Amino acid sequence: MLLALVLACGASEPVVAERVALTPPWSTMGLPIGDAAVVSSRPATLHLRAPAASTDLQLATWQAALQAQGWVVEVTLPSPAHPALRLTQSDGAALQLALHATPDHTAITLALTPPVVP
Repeated sequence: MLLALVLACGASEPVVAERVALTPPWSTMGLPIGDAAVVSSRPATLHLRAPAASTDLQLATWQAALQAQGWVVEVTLPSPAHPALRLTQSDGAALQLALHATPDHTAITLALTPPVVP
């Protein structure tokens, strides 16, 4: 799933004229959205368009914020232009985070898999 998420982030996002509302569960997660525009906010996926910056710095910022919320890094895929993380919580929830650097912005995608209820 993480590889598919990284590959899905390969194309540049179109220029976004308006921000859309940040919806749950993302709005309750304390995410470091900062100056990023919310392109799409759905229950299982979040797409952001952030100003161009170092993906290493952006990844470190996101990782620290998510770990502060109880997420544990399971897999790190380092890449200068396409870094990604897979994180989990003790209840079995999983979160994939992928960044895609372009010359004029960074596309940030998060995909949430809720915990499995027996």
